[in-house]
Amino acid sequence: MMNNSDLKNSIAYYPGLDLLKFILALLIIAAHCEFAVEYPLLKDIIGKITSVAVPLFFAMSSFLFIKRIDSLEPPAQTVYLFICWYILMFPMTWQRFWRFATIKESIYAVLLSCSLNGYWFIKALIVNTLLLFFCRSQKRLLLCLIISLVVYLFWSYNYVFGFVSVPFSPYYSFYYHTAYFCIGALLARYYDKFSLDIIPSLVLLGIYVTIFIASFFLPIDPLYRLFSIVLIFPLFERIDIHSNNLVTLRKMSIILYMTQFLLIWLYSLLCDNYLSRNSQVYSIFQFSLARYLIITIAALGIARLILWLENKPWLSFLKYLH
Repeated sequence: MMNNSDLKNSIAYYPGLDLLKFILALLIIAAHCEFAVEYPLLKDIIGKITSVAVPLFFAMSSFLFIKRIDSLEPPAQTVYLFICWYILMFPMTWQRFWRFATIKESIYAVLLSCSLNGYWFIKALIVNTLLLFFCRSQKRLLLCLIISLVVYLFWSYNYVFGFVSVPFSPYYSFYYHTAYFCIGALLARYYDKFSLDIIPSLVLLGIYVTIFIASFFLPIDPLYRLFSIVLIFPLFERIDIHSNNLVTLRKMSIILYMTQFLLIWLYSLLCDNYLSRNSQVYSIFQFSLARYLIITIAALGIARLILWLENKPWLSFLKYLH
């Protein structure tokens, strides 16, 4: 990706978004570790907060794509990202999927779902970025937004009301997330034009909290995720603290996102195979706070190690991991 000097010289560098990505990565780990599962109310609150992580990730990607469209890195960069992580995580993928999968299931996983945890995210990132490139003009972008919103809302409420029965989860398909990309692109095009930055942060936060609370009582979760992009995004976009530490957090965020799947898998294997289920130690390690802290600390350590090792000439390929 872009190096530190490139970022400092880029008019499209938004340090607040680097911070937001890092926070979202930590929240996603919390969701996948089932943090606070012992406390239903707290679990629901955290789950509601973490549900906006993926929409914000996608919106930020398209926002930066539009802002840097003239100096965008080759699309192959994202492909390298996928290939490197797939190779590293193949043992888990083999153990959990490929050794059992039929040809039909394999084709289904490649096209409509995922065989590797997190694979659908990178696949959606690649496809929607290409789609956005061809729909970057104003008319095409608005048309793409309208169509993607209809698709998104239909499939979202299909989970609730069951309009149609399908043998796969649309969530893991790229088109379910296209609306997030379009919103991010529109923010990039019209954020300054409509002077959204003059709206006080407390007002944006207050509106978000209101919608957040309402989503517990009304079936507006899909709309809550959409509005969260427009409300949370400006709170971090306007942060203007240029620091190499924030660049480091940006690089660590994708490493945290990917390594968590491997660490959660290993954590479960070790607990189930080497600890007695009736022991006190097993109970402690199954407590969600302990699981989250151990996995997060391990992921942070791996991320720091990768960033250090990639500076070695013979390990420079590690930069493709972020």
